[in-house]
Amino acid sequence: GERNFFTISSYSNAKVLEARLNSNLVHMWDYHGQDHQLWFFDGELIRSKKYPEKVLDISVSDYQKWFWGNINLGSAHGGENQRWQINGGELVSSYKGLKTKIYQGSQNNGAKVGG
Repeated sequence: GERNFFTISSYSNAKVLEARLNSNLVHMWDYHGQDHQLWFFDGELIRSKKYPEKVLDISVSDYQKWFWGNINLGSAHGGENQRWQINGGELVSSYKGLKTKIYQGSQNNGAKVGG
């Protein structure tokens, strides 16, 4: 079917979620509209336009250790930590209902994202 691509942007600044090139990492960066800043839903999974074989994945092991799970790209397995919904304009993980946040409220390019 047809894919509807979108950006995942911050309310606190003009930055968007970006898949780092040749990496499983994601971070916030100034918008430029290239494919590694565009995303699409595949059911409840969110895939990168640039790397459609990967999905957004919140680290359960990080969350269990630090109550903060980094969001990265991972191979799809459909677990709660890879299922997402938009609720009130916020990206929310099915894992514990964690809301997506920028680490320490950073305004910088390269800021980590998690929940």
